[in-house]
This record gives sequence, structure tokens and C-alpha cells, in this order.
Amino acid sequence: MAKVRTTVYLDDADYRRLKLLAEREGRSAAELIRAAVRARLEDSDAPGAPRSMGLGHSGVRDLGTRSEEHLDGFGES
Repeated sequence: MAKVRTTVYLDDADYRRLKLLAEREGRSAAELIRAAVRARLEDSDAPGAPRSMGLGHSGVRDLGTRSEEHLDGFGES
């Protein structure tokens, strides 16, 4: 796969940590950066949480702390 050259500016401290990590793992700093970018892009392609999640309002203030009690008898005929 063809590669495109780019420049990334890092803080001194981040660069030093990156170089140490690369040395520990036996990889180049560039390889670690490519892997991090790839992982971030894959994460952005993943579907997000359902749109309805957290949008309802039950009016029950202690639903999270007393969920078992609130669900008592749920699903029984």
C-alpha cells in the first residue's frame, strides 16, 4: 500500500514517551502513529449508541438504584 508523507507536531514530553514506547515494543515511532490513526479511524466508523438511549424520562428518580424492585413481577402473566 502506498504511503503519503505527512508532518505531525508533538509536545516534547509526548514525543519522548512515544520514542520510549516504540523502543520497548521494538517498533518505530511512525509505525505506532500509523496504528493509532488506523485505530481511531476504525472507531469512528463503528456505529454509535442507539439514538433513543437516555432520551426517555420515566419520572422515577431512583430507577437506577432500585431497578430490581421496580421490575418485580415484570413479564409474569
